Amino acid sequence: MTSSALFSLALTAFIAFLRLVNADSSPACNPLNGPCPAIPGLPNSEYFVDFTQQTTTPTDWILADYATVGYGSPNGANFTFAKRYDAPYIWTRFYVLFGRIEVIVQAAPGAGIITSAVMMSDDLDEIDWEWSGNNFAGSSGAVQTNYFGKGQVGYSDRGSQPAVDDPEHKFQTYTLDWTPEKLVWSIDGVAVRTLKNTGATTGSYQYPQTPSRLHLGLWCSGDPSTAAGTVHWGGGYTNFSAAPFSAYVKSVKITTSNTCSSWQYPSPFDGTWQSVQCTNQTLALPCTYTVAAGDDGSKIAKNLTVNVDTLKAANPGVNWDQLMVGQVLNVPGAKLFKYAVLDKFSSKHNGFDSDLLRVNLRCQCDLHLSFNHNHIDYQRKLLFYYFDNIWRKEQHHNIVSSFSSSKLLHSGCRRLWLGYCEFAGLLLG
Repeated sequence: MTSSALFSLALTAFIAFLRLVNADSSPACNPLNGPCPAIPGLPNSEYFVDFTQQTTTPTDWILADYATVGYGSPNGANFTFAKRYDAPYIWTRFYVLFGRIEVIVQAAPGAGIITSAVMMSDDLDEIDWEWSGNNFAGSSGAVQTNYFGKGQVGYSDRGSQPAVDDPEHKFQTYTLDWTPEKLVWSIDGVAVRTLKNTGATTGSYQYPQTPSRLHLGLWCSGDPSTAAGTVHWGGGYTNFSAAPFSAYVKSVKITTSNTCSSWQYPSPFDGTWQSVQCTNQTLALPCTYTVAAGDDGSKIAKNLTVNVDTLKAANPGVNWDQLMVGQVLNVPGAKLFKYAVLDKFSSKHNGFDSDLLRVNLRCQCDLHLSFNHNHIDYQRKLLFYYFDNIWRKEQHHNIVSSFSSSKLLHSGCRRLWLGYCEFAGLLLG
């Protein structure tokens, strides 16, 4: 079988794998097929997560249903294949359109054990780093680079396998530099492949150019039930008795000049990056979810983009086999997000110049606020909150906190049953 056919089988197997590990990992709505809701973007120019310092899956990542990923060791996030059908996987909640994606990875050993760092969009644009635990049955270290546009497999002669020094036992930094003009794969700062955008909008060689999420994890291409060509591509059948097999990711850094709080596809959508709209909405989880007819745990978790096990843990005592219409469930990971600035004006308070910001907030379970100021380095900030819709008898419900401008303010928040609250913040210089 030709290498191009093997790459084709590998893509087909990978997409099927994503749908298997968690329905939310595969696109909930493909904009090529019709109207889709807005998707969360990356509002900041830089994102960094150090997995060696985490104790659980960060809130801006999604853990695959029924999967386990370990954190906190010097090696970072631990993706372990312990037995047949394991598929530890996480992916970002947010989508990125162009930028630099840097991942420090040590691949898992084992024939047919595939470590993946993949950018994938909702219309099936894809950019790949993939490692086979026995280097695709080769005699020296290798990694596969690949790309796909709109899920078009074609002959799949677009893959390459640059050499890597012992990827199953050494950490390396794998980087994607992704622009509208070209895509560069680099290992430890050395470019190993460059792909130019030819402008193709049909066929098998379309350039990836739509907002994508980063997926990290393991999958098994060497299962006895897998197509023979895919087994061959991944280095042969997996010896499950030799498990566990573990891959590690120390950190992820994403930088982009294309910042956006949310992306919106027009309908109809022509598949080009120029047509994708930055709408800068703030998309937030609600505090609670009301069960509707036909709901089950997996469906609810998919709708909320949360892990089903985490959802169940947040609702102890719930009989998931007999959910009742109208039953109210807690939503794990819900936060308080600013969604609209109403007004801003200068004032004086106790002799200090200040800015008074009145903003509406979608009420969530925890209060997480951050302020950035482009001109003044505030040394002290006092925040005064009042929840007009919740405690109307109390004109002001004040919480005073002192914090650094570079830190996220974490403040206890009372349980809010209404959908909205009003916030007034007084920033003192």
